[in-house]
Amino acid sequence: MAPSGTTQTNATQNRQLNLPVLKPNKAKKASLVFVRIVKPLKQGALRSVVLRVKSSKKVARVQLLLIKRGKVMGTVIRNVKTNRTVRVPNLRVPNAVTNVRVKLIA
Repeated sequence: MAPSGTTQTNATQNRQLNLPVLKPNKAKKASLVFVRIVKPLKQGALRSVVLRVKSSKKVARVQLLLIKRGKVMGTVIRNVKTNRTVRVPNLRVPNAVTNVRVKLIA
């Protein structure tokens, strides 16, 4: 028996565990792969925007700026599926629009 006032050490208390240090998982940011304005197949139909977003999530939110001669004609926000080439839903691009800028929204 150990004298009173002292503690008895156990073999498991002295042993150090050699475990790897785990860092918290950081979610990878979504990235824009490409954006294109696609001409219609049928004559007289309006153009559309096709893009691809690479992400670990199923859906990404994108903001599109419709640009005519360097001036922004309008902005729209849409949800698009990720990791595949998709046409932006409910968006028709008039002939006056010469460029489209796309920004990913968190």
